[in-house]
Amino acid sequence: MQLQGEVDFQHQIRPILANHCFRCHGPDEQARKADLRLDLRPDQSIFPEILTRIHHASPDELMPPPAAKKPLLSSHKKVLKQWVREGGVYTEHWAFIQPKVFPLPKTKQSSWLRNDLDRFILSSLEGQGLKPSVEAGRHRLI
Repeated sequence: MQLQGEVDFQHQIRPILANHCFRCHGPDEQARKADLRLDLRPDQSIFPEILTRIHHASPDELMPPPAAKKPLLSSHKKVLKQWVREGGVYTEHWAFIQPKVFPLPKTKQSSWLRNDLDRFILSSLEGQGLKPSVEAGRHRLI
């Protein structure tokens, strides 16, 4: 079964790894097993092994192990499989991504502008053939 669209690491994969894998394969050195960290971008060569282990019939080889009492749902396994098929891309949390500075768009009606954000709004309106509404009076805003 193919899932709809591309797998989103932050919204679909990271929660699975955090809830089922990070306890033994996360940042805690003392708790880490098999010298494997899944909270960081791992070497993609381990992905086939991960897929084998999450589907393994033997309880000794199955991940997460039955003793952890956090089995993966079949939906988790499907999304992990698709993610690996798509290249197993890890993306950083938005808080760690440096913001991009975009050039300010050119607009026709500069008298309406009060700040740089207005340029983006006005540019979008103009692109759709629209004009800004007349400014509401103070008594209407209250």
